[in-house]
This record gives sequence, structure tokens and C-alpha cells, in this order.
Amino acid sequence: MFVGNNLDCVAKFRERQESGNAHGDEPKVMPTWQRLYRLLDRAGLDYRRCFFTNAYVGLAVTESNEGDPKVPPGTPFDLWCARFLTAQIEEMQPKAIVTLGGVARRALGRWLNVPSWARTKAPPLGSVPVAAAVGAALVHPSGQTRNYHRATYEGLVGLEAEARLLCEVTTR
Repeated sequence: MFVGNNLDCVAKFRERQESGNAHGDEPKVMPTWQRLYRLLDRAGLDYRRCFFTNAYVGLAVTESNEGDPKVPPGTPFDLWCARFLTAQIEEMQPKAIVTLGGVARRALGRWLNVPSWARTKAPPLGSVPVAAAVGAALVHPSGQTRNYHRATYEGLVGLEAEARLLCEVTTR
């Protein structure tokens, strides 16, 4: 189970909805999905065996999706999203839960009681127990170009580090 923060702004969502392709038109697949597919390929994971969701579903960002959604902890929307994600986890019974980016990592850290994920500063790459599964917190694919130098694991950096970690958490 891969958990991002939220999907997009309303205008971009409507463009994709009209095209009939959630990932963008074939020649212009969303960069986030391009990078995520590249990571899954490198880790030897078939995307068709993965479940993709977001921490904040139904969040309507009206202008652009530059920056993180501002959802104060404990608000009715935050609590609803926590219950919805928990229901998804119970239904899907994932072997691994992987957060993509800080917003998702912090939200799941609060909701699933994973203190190392709940803090503001990103923990080093590694696996942690999460809700009857194993978890990993990765850089959000949209931030790979500027933040990948921070993703280190077993002497590897960036894509190679995250791919190794994904291999590890999915084979447990």
C-alpha cells in the first residue's frame, strides 16, 4: 500500500477526468507517476500488485498543488481521513505500507501511532512496524529532483536507496 498526500488541484483533476486517464494522457503521464513507476521497476515490484491511495482524499486544492496541504491535526476532516485510511488498511491487509512524502508520513505517524513518522524532520530511510505490516517512509516522487540526496540507505543514495528499502520491506 502506497500512501501519498493528496492528488492534485481541481483544474488538473478535471483535465485528467476529461481525458479518461487518471495518470494523464499517454505521452504526458504525470511526473509523479513516471517517477513512481521507475522506482517500482527498480525495486522489481509490479505496480498492478500495489494499492495506491492518499492520506487526504477529497481535498480540493483550488489553484495549484505547489506545497503541502494544510490540514490541522484533530479537525473533523483530519479525523475522517484517519478513519477512512484505517478502513482501507483493514480491508486491504497490506504486507507493507509505504508513505510518499512528509505530509503522508506525518499524518500516518499520528493516525497509526508511529512516533518516528509523526515528527516534522524526516527520519532516515528504514523500516518500522506499522499496523500489522512493515512500513517505509520515502521521498514523494514530486520532490525527488530536489530532495533525493537526503534519501540514503545501506550506503546507497536516492533511487537506489529507496529501491533497496522497498525490496526489503516487501520481502518480509
